[in-house]
Parts: sequence; structure tokens; C-alpha cells
Amino acid sequence: MPSSTTDVERREKKVQSLERMLAAILAVVDVGIVVFDPCGRLIMSSPSFSALFRWKGTCHYDENFSSFFPDAKLPKSMIRLPRSITAGRFTTRIRCGDESLEEVGINARWITHEDGDSFWVAAVTPAHQDAAPVKTTTDTMSAAEAPAVACDAAQFEQRAGERIRGSGADRFIVSGQVEMINLDGIRQAAGERWTQVASHIFSDAEAIIGRHLSGADTFSHDGAGRFTLCFADATLNGAETQTELIENEIRHRLMGKFGVGAAPDVRSDAEWIALPPGTDRIPDLGSLIIGKIAHKRSEIAKASAMTLAQVVEAARLETAAVIHGSGVPLLDALVHLDGVTTRVMKKAGSLSDNADDHSFREAQLLLGLTINHIFDGLLQPDFPSFIVPVSFAIFTNRRTMGQYIGICRGLPSGVQQHLIFELTDVPTDAASVRVEEILAMLRPLSRTQYLRLPNLHSLSCKTWIRQFNKFSVRHPDIELLAREKPSRVKVFMQTLHQRGSRLMVRDVPSQKAALDLVDLGVDMVGGRGLTPWVR
Repeated sequence: MPSSTTDVERREKKVQSLERMLAAILAVVDVGIVVFDPCGRLIMSSPSFSALFRWKGTCHYDENFSSFFPDAKLPKSMIRLPRSITAGRFTTRIRCGDESLEEVGINARWITHEDGDSFWVAAVTPAHQDAAPVKTTTDTMSAAEAPAVACDAAQFEQRAGERIRGSGADRFIVSGQVEMINLDGIRQAAGERWTQVASHIFSDAEAIIGRHLSGADTFSHDGAGRFTLCFADATLNGAETQTELIENEIRHRLMGKFGVGAAPDVRSDAEWIALPPGTDRIPDLGSLIIGKIAHKRSEIAKASAMTLAQVVEAARLETAAVIHGSGVPLLDALVHLDGVTTRVMKKAGSLSDNADDHSFREAQLLLGLTINHIFDGLLQPDFPSFIVPVSFAIFTNRRTMGQYIGICRGLPSGVQQHLIFELTDVPTDAASVRVEEILAMLRPLSRTQYLRLPNLHSLSCKTWIRQFNKFSVRHPDIELLAREKPSRVKVFMQTLHQRGSRLMVRDVPSQKAALDLVDLGVDMVGGRGLTPWVR
């Protein structure tokens, strides 16, 4: 018996090792890879598939073969994926995350597992990827819509200075930095060819950054792998999101070139850079930005050296405004942990053996800080209510559910009336009875409740959906649809309003993005740095 147990453990470790290797391979391939199980359910996809076909987060895992490939004309309620599905190379159409149909090239195989089940594995690429015309600033795009181009240090200083002068009385810029680190190994291996190798590496990075920024933004390169960015129209939250997306794409490109172990790493940060009051002369902005971001990194490093208890003790609550579509600020605010605590908690969670328990501690910390903040300001006039996200997963475990709800029970009704819960990560197959039970627990403890949607296609006919009349969605999860299919957002909002419901888009990165959403009928927008407007 002990030897068989050892054999099982050895096999399990081998399987886990193979799974990690497969995940690493999928992370660096440029084509979209999809795997469907015998029932036609999507069970695996590469990051490139989501990027190529505009799927956000994990919402495409709710789809099946027939919804991805409508030309196959298979019933949506199929029980088994028929072996008549074509293998080999062919062209068909695929449904994208923005609901559009795109012609794609398929290279597919049927793979039979040792238990007899067959899986359909395919590489998916846009059919006309190479022939697609590239738009330039002389086409239909304005200069602001065109990709950003790297500039030298003097041009960067000039453009960043213009941004400060145009920022009004606050005199600030939102800046970011993306930096390649650990280049020494590649430099030593390249030897005399380092100049050519570095040129290719940095050119790829510049192209990636340019695609993520607009022509109104600006960035420069110090020639050694450090890129400094200045955003023309972004909140700090939006800048952090942008720099993180750039960081991840550059990292994947480097891993594809040099392999997972040999590739240099990439790090990114964003910061709000404000000039001291009374400062007339604009300083050396490049040095100021580098210094501010270096200080932020040192604070994060200092927090990383703390115990988790010390991090919790030092955590701060930050809030973001929620603004009505008319431009009037509401007496509601989004809450989140400060940036340093968020990054340290995220790192600790990635190293934890129990990620779910770590996520619960973070949610518990956020709720506790919010309640303390309410107690401190309860007697202030026009004191806001605070929208606190809480994951459905917390209520699937009796221990975590009891501890979370226990924090709220016994609070004075005045405090509870300043709490608003935003229920997140509800599975599409969640039982109606379970959702209704959770709502029954939250209603006496809060003023109202939101349901966060993964996208604007997910307002299904589930009966428990009708328990809510307020919905939220993250800006990154609808950004592409709002930009390329605005009429669909308008239709969605009309349907929502006919039901007497309202939608808030949270984590909106800029004032312009907020105004664009309001024009499409969105009721409320929320994000750090947003300000009221008059139209």
C-alpha cells in the first residue's frame, strides 16, 4: 500500500508539472488555442485567443462550441460534440467577445484521451490578419486616435509640460513607467551582437506601448529598457490598468523570444505627479517622474518586508466618486484598499497555499476599514454611503459567510444605512434559491445591493437576476463594445430602463470615457479622479 500511494503521488506531481508547462506554453504562443471537451464545453484557451477575439476575463468559458461557431449549425443544448466536426485546416467564422462574427483560419485535431473521450483542439487565427490594412493618421483617425510614437527626452519634457499647463489650478500629470529588468543575462549571451538584439527588443516594446496609448499621450525611452509615459486623459486608476496591460504584453513577447526561464522580467508603475503649490517654474519632469515612482516602489518594498499583520495594520481606505449621468456627484462612493496594500496583498495571495482564504481576508479587511470610516464620519452632513464589493464565493463556505456577516450584525442601523453591497463573481449556473438566500442576509445589513455583471451580454433570463434593480460592470469589461458597437450599449440601456433598473460603470479611467458612456445612456459612472461636469 505505501508503495502504491507513493506511485500515485509521483504521477500526480508529474501531471501537475505537465499542466504548469502547458500553461507556460499557452501563455507565449501568438495564435489562439482552444480546447473543447466531449460535451462541447470550452475547457482551455490561450491568452492570445482572448486578445485576438476580444474576450474579457473568463466570460468566454460560459460559452460552448455551438455559440463560438454558429456556422456549424449545432443545437445549443447538445449533449455530445459530434465526431463529424471537421479536423484539419479550413476557414469558418467565430463569434467574438463584442458579438461580432469574424472569419478565421482553423487548424484542428481530434485528440483521444486514455479514458476514451475525444477532445477537439484547434489553433485559431484571423483569416485576413496579414492582409489587413494599417490605418495611419492620414486615414479616418484623428491625431488623438492614432498610436503613440516614442519621442526623445526634450520632446517628452515639452509635451508633459503642456499637459501640466492645461491641467488647471491643480497643476498635475498622470504618469507611468514600464521597465525591463534583468537584461544582463541576454546582454552577456549576445556579446558583440547586443546592440542588434537590444534594438529588436526595444522596438517591440515601443510598438506595444504605442498600440496601448493614443496620439495625445506621449512616452520616451532612455535607451536601456526604461520607458516613461505621460497620459493626456487618464485617472490614476486608468493609468495603472494601462501600464499593467503593457507590462504583461511585453513580458509575454519576451518569453516568446527567449523562453520562460531566460526572458528578462518587466515591471510597471503609475503615479499622480502634482507640482507643489506656488511653483511657477516647471522642473525637470523626467527626473521628477522617475523619482516619484522610485519612492512608490520603495514604499511597496518596505510594505512587502512587513508581516501580513503589519500590512493590515498600515492599510488605508481610498474612495472614488460616483457621478450621475447628469454630471451631479452622488452621495455614494466606491471603496478600495490603498495601492501599496493592494499590491502586497496580491503578492501574498499568489504565494499562499489557500488563495480563497487569502481573498476572504482581503474582503474582510476592506469591509472593516469601511465600517471604521463610517463611524468616524457618521455625524458629518451629507456623509456618503460606500459601495463594498463582496464575492459570491464567500457565501459558499459556512465559515467565511458567518465571519463576514458577523462583522455587520450588531452595527447601529445608522451605520448599516451607509453600506451598499456589490455582489460579484456570481456563476451563471448559480441556483436561484442560493442567490435569494444571500440577498436575504445582505438586505437588513445595507441600504441597497448591486449585482456586478461580467459584461453586457450576461443579463440573462435567470429568475434571480430580477431580484436586483441596480447593476454594475467594470469599464475594462465593456470598453471594446462601447467603442466599436455603441448602438448595442444603447439598446442594452433601453432594455434595462424599461425594467426600471439602473447601471453603474465602475473603474472608469478618464473623464472623456465617462462622458462617452453617459452619451450611450449609462446612468452612473465611478472612478478615481472623475469630477462633476455641466453640459
